[in-house]
Amino acid sequence: MKLGLVKQILMGRIRGAPLVLCHSINSECNLRCKFCPFWRRPGSGDELLFEEIKALIDQAAALGTIVYNVWGVEPLLREDLSECLSHAKQRGMNNFLITNGMLLEEQTDALAPYLDHLAISIDRIEETY
Repeated sequence: MKLGLVKQILMGRIRGAPLVLCHSINSECNLRCKFCPFWRRPGSGDELLFEEIKALIDQAAALGTIVYNVWGVEPLLREDLSECLSHAKQRGMNNFLITNGMLLEEQTDALAPYLDHLAISIDRIEETY
């Protein structure tokens, strides 16, 4: 597995392909951290639709991108997150998710088959201030 990833990275670099597709998948949060400006802004409602995300993943995969990095204000609030990760996995990408982790326990079973890497922010240890 590790050698396969190294080979993908080297081949992507030779072709000049972008290594990572990284995007904010939503604009909502379940926390109210003092340092974060995002929760203060109401959700814009103009998040990418699932079909738009699939097209973005398809385009990136066609270029040779090998990592799909999902973050957002809190990506676990997005109902179709597992479908987005599944699509990237089907396109041969390694999936990376960045979350505050508050909803992770209830979504582990749905997300685990599609995740290669998980980052949990520890900026906050309480649910509310």
